[in-house]
Amino acid sequence: MDTFSFSESVAVRFPFSGVCDWCKESAQESRGGKLKKCTGCSVVRYCGKECQVAAWPTHKYMCRLKSKDDAAQLGYPSAASIASALRYWATIHMWSLRTITETNAHGRAGVDWYLKNQHAMVFVLSPRNPDAADPDNPAKAFQLEEGGMVRKDDRDFLRSQWDLIEKTCKTLTDSMRAKLATEAERQAFAVFLPAAFHFKTTGLVSFHQYPIYRLREHGAGPSYEHAHNEENCHCRLLDDIAQMCVESINCGVVLRARGGDDNQPLPNVCFHSRTKKSWECRRLNWEWDKVGVHAPSHFRSGLYPAEIYRRYHQLLPHRTYK
Repeated sequence: MDTFSFSESVAVRFPFSGVCDWCKESAQESRGGKLKKCTGCSVVRYCGKECQVAAWPTHKYMCRLKSKDDAAQLGYPSAASIASALRYWATIHMWSLRTITETNAHGRAGVDWYLKNQHAMVFVLSPRNPDAADPDNPAKAFQLEEGGMVRKDDRDFLRSQWDLIEKTCKTLTDSMRAKLATEAERQAFAVFLPAAFHFKTTGLVSFHQYPIYRLREHGAGPSYEHAHNEENCHCRLLDDIAQMCVESINCGVVLRARGGDDNQPLPNVCFHSRTKKSWECRRLNWEWDKVGVHAPSHFRSGLYPAEIYRRYHQLLPHRTYK
């Protein structure tokens, strides 16, 4: 049986992101050095009116007044309160959500095919039933019901906003390429991929973007086909990585890059705990090499978690997230 204990003096706070919701500039970089809240929801912030107007076609899905009825279905007083909870939850689970998006983008069709055929990652969420022992835990606010790459024409909320979604991702992609230091990094980086969080049974949708790097084996031709062949372990590795991330999120377990380095193969395992004034994410003394080794692996690859993460890491180039 695996046992875990809190490590000493490791606590990470998750404040809301202090960047403009449209151009992604920080308060220090924005005009005037101060971001302004959206007066409709008081959740997202903008550099000024120009960015707010540009963001409205997608932001209105969470800000619009008629979303109040949808919010009530989910047990929230307003769409703004859902947006606030989602922003916090998505920040907490950033590593897992980005990894799920990444593994889906590198699925059997490959990231280039998904881009060419106008796909986005769609997460279907539902609110969690309050946990009697942990009722307000922000890491457990939502349940991932399902997710996957979806053609824009298969969802009204994607089709109606696709031009703006595509423009936003292109702007972020160009900005990222300009920041990368070497040509090798620029070649390895693929794109910012759109992701939509759709709340089950309602019309509420929140749009996000995640950076995607190419696998070491990519491109057209036999090598790509071999890497993604069902007989090859790579596809099963991708499925297993996504499965572990989904299971972690739905248990309220937080996976984070070790030492802030996304190029470490094994993530830290954390839990949220309440302090007197806030929630904090505390790292567990988790030994990956001991997890599951005394029982048959239930993953498609037949491997244990530590080996799955290590082999997946071998497929990835050096990554920089800025």
